[in-house]
Amino acid sequence: MGETRSVPYLIYKNKAIIETAQIMGLNQVIHNPFITTTYGVGEVIHDALNRGIREFTITLGGSSTNDGGAGMLAALGVLFYHQHKAFIPTGGTLNDIDKIDISHLDKRLKDCTFKILSDVTNSLLGPQGATYTFALQKGASKDQLPYLEEGMKHYASLVCSQKETQEGSGAAGGLGFAFLSFFPSHLVSGAEEILRLYHFDERIKDVDMIITGEGKTDSSSLNGKCISIIAKHSQNKRLVLLSGYVEKEVYDSLRNIGFKEIYSIQNDKNKTLEEIQAHAKEDLKASVVKYISC
Repeated sequence: MGETRSVPYLIYKNKAIIETAQIMGLNQVIHNPFITTTYGVGEVIHDALNRGIREFTITLGGSSTNDGGAGMLAALGVLFYHQHKAFIPTGGTLNDIDKIDISHLDKRLKDCTFKILSDVTNSLLGPQGATYTFALQKGASKDQLPYLEEGMKHYASLVCSQKETQEGSGAAGGLGFAFLSFFPSHLVSGAEEILRLYHFDERIKDVDMIITGEGKTDSSSLNGKCISIIAKHSQNKRLVLLSGYVEKEVYDSLRNIGFKEIYSIQNDKNKTLEEIQAHAKEDLKASVVKYISC
């Protein structure tokens, strides 16, 4: 958006841990995937490189972008040309790219390792890809999706990495695709990694009931997001879901993966997001009191 601001990231034991949602998350910028950019992610990586960091953990998710990571690549030296002029592509201008020049990509990146944590398994393109699955929640309208998808296809064809079909390449508006295509990266389940670090399996051995939840539960929740991973690790437990809103179409699927009880905290679709957020704490408490008795 042309604005400059400070963002936090962690350096721990000579490793950088970068949360992309802190840089271009939905709560950070305007909701318009035509103009939002991952450029800031590249700036943070560049800052870490200048500090001598060569090992990175990158968390994807909650992004406002649909640029396939082109903005990040531009910040790290990749040149994108339209009619012989270099520019920084966004989700709405991927179709304008005539040529990609990677000869100026920061040479230090080849000595780096990137562990990419993603909460989704979506590939870059298609009905279950980055655009058709996530662009609506980032501010696009339904009639704009074909244009955004066409731009993403064009961009992927110029990259020629064949990574667009890989699981997780569609994460964070295709940012996963850029990491997999250009950097020494391996993608892992973010939820699995957090549960491993938390010693989740050991902690729940003597637990009878597990309560989990998320803001909204829909079909994407079943594609590697946290609640589906928790369900995988919590079989034979009383597994309860408390979600801000649960789409009717996924109740059966949720039961199939182990949820014994499923509760939608907010059933009034006529309320605005601001109204829902204003009373979220009280509504959550009321749902717990109403539905859950040990």
